[in-house]
Amino acid sequence: MTLTQPEGEFHFSVATETTPGYLRYLPEFLENYYVLRAFRRVENIRRFNIGNQYYLVFTAYLSKSSEHIDVTIEASTERGRPIHVIISRSSPEISEELIKGIQENILLELQLFEDYARQYTLYLAYIPGQKISEQKYGRGILEKLFTDSMVNLFIIFIVVAVGTFALFNAVFGQELSLLLSPIVIVVSQMLVVAYSGRLIARTSDWRITKDRPEVKVLQYTLTEQEADILRKKHRKELPKIRKEIYDSTLATGKQITCENAHPIFTKYGIACTPQNLIVKTVNLYDLVSKACGTFNVPIPTIVVSNKMAANAAATGLSPKRGTMLVTTGAIVQLDENELFQIIGHEVSHLKGHDPVVLLFILSTEYMLRIYALSFFPSIAAIIQGFFFIYFIVLLGSIFFVGKFFEAKSDLEAAVYLNEPKVAANALRKIGFRRLISKGGISWSFLDWIRLDPHPPLSWRIKRLDEIENPSQIKHTFLKSVGDVFKGFLSSLT
Repeated sequence: MTLTQPEGEFHFSVATETTPGYLRYLPEFLENYYVLRAFRRVENIRRFNIGNQYYLVFTAYLSKSSEHIDVTIEASTERGRPIHVIISRSSPEISEELIKGIQENILLELQLFEDYARQYTLYLAYIPGQKISEQKYGRGILEKLFTDSMVNLFIIFIVVAVGTFALFNAVFGQELSLLLSPIVIVVSQMLVVAYSGRLIARTSDWRITKDRPEVKVLQYTLTEQEADILRKKHRKELPKIRKEIYDSTLATGKQITCENAHPIFTKYGIACTPQNLIVKTVNLYDLVSKACGTFNVPIPTIVVSNKMAANAAATGLSPKRGTMLVTTGAIVQLDENELFQIIGHEVSHLKGHDPVVLLFILSTEYMLRIYALSFFPSIAAIIQGFFFIYFIVLLGSIFFVGKFFEAKSDLEAAVYLNEPKVAANALRKIGFRRLISKGGISWSFLDWIRLDPHPPLSWRIKRLDEIENPSQIKHTFLKSVGDVFKGFLSSLT
């Protein structure tokens, strides 16, 4: 998103993933799902087109007085043109904060439109130079365990540690159990974290290398009839369709176009038209390499998970031994600069050895607990008597500490890549449904105490949006700890 502010007007543009042919439906969608619902009084609603430009124009009154805003939203079916929005206010008395709130709502509604379009869109991803038969299908459970700052994995470590201690105590007795269980648990945890990158690399769908650096995603918007036929008759044949298109285009050095893939589309009941087809190419290796160069760290193993949920994650002991995972959903939904910011966030995790630090904290707590059970009977009695409460507090503490590291990576990526507002826009796109459910940028006490290693999404976006001079920020981790506590305390008032 780019933002300019001429006299009395607010302009912003938004790049869209939607195919040009489908954008003609945007004005009608926004009128029905935003304009008629968001404002108490709306006048002069008009939808029209001038050639390839499709417009929605309306006047919204903000109170019982005559103060109002005039809004023009333009969507073009010309390939590559962004959606453009102009907001004019009738009086300087209308605050910029109110205008920014309307802008935020329009951005969220645009994301909702894109999400609606995905229901009628066929997505097929390719790695040029890699045979279709080489594709592997990822294991979602493993990906979930070894991502999200690996906090989910550490929670399992806690449960396994409790079970192991109980088992050893029953088999070997308390004295020998106190000696053996800490060694077994800590060593096994270290091995799992050490090999987490390799596990993710093996269970992902594709590996990106310097020789095979690109990801291509075919994106075709279907008519309702075509989508219905595809779901009912050819749903199980999607891998076959994907391979046939590859064999007739990329495998023979041709580009994916309606002309080159026409026989395959026709075979499955799709009348391919160029306006409904986008082939997005992203040099993922180059983006990760550039981010790692900026952070001055080695390039990790880069893998792609063929899932439409927009996400990126990093795991491993260090950048050199780590793995960077990016989903096809992130490649589709984010523009390259936004994707670059998200990658920078993950590189920050690797640079800071965050999984290792979290493992150290967890192991230290476990060793201290075993030490207390061994040598301080009074403390042991309290822990055992209130173990459920202790366990809940421990869980909450680990997730809260996880928020420090996530906030640190947000801030560190802003400092190194110097585009915090672009990172904020990427978070908006990834989490737009949560933002809509919250009614915009807001957070509560419950958002802070959720068992989630990330701070509230709205708080992260607002924090990034408010950064004006990233280069002046020092001690990113300490500042992030302070910011998280301030954000948490603000939710209590």
